Amino acid sequence: RRRAEISDAVTQRISDPAVAALLIAKTSLAAESGVALNLDPASHLAALDPAMATDVITLLGNLIDNAVDVSVGAPDACVT
Repeated sequence: RRRAEISDAVTQRISDPAVAALLIAKTSLAAESGVALNLDPASHLAALDPAMATDVITLLGNLIDNAVDVSVGAPDACVT
């Protein structure tokens, strides 16, 4: 149920399917590490230009990974 809520929240705000999938996957991985990964309710992203999509996904993935890694073990660890 929680996963469905996360998926719905992300896909309502993120039009690019690859970025939405990345955020959903990273949310699950962060939770497994004890870190809450939250998408700001005001966040929106239109579909990306295909020429830029790979670079944007790589950048977002690296930023999220770094933020989660730094947060692991912190009390009430949360990345927004």
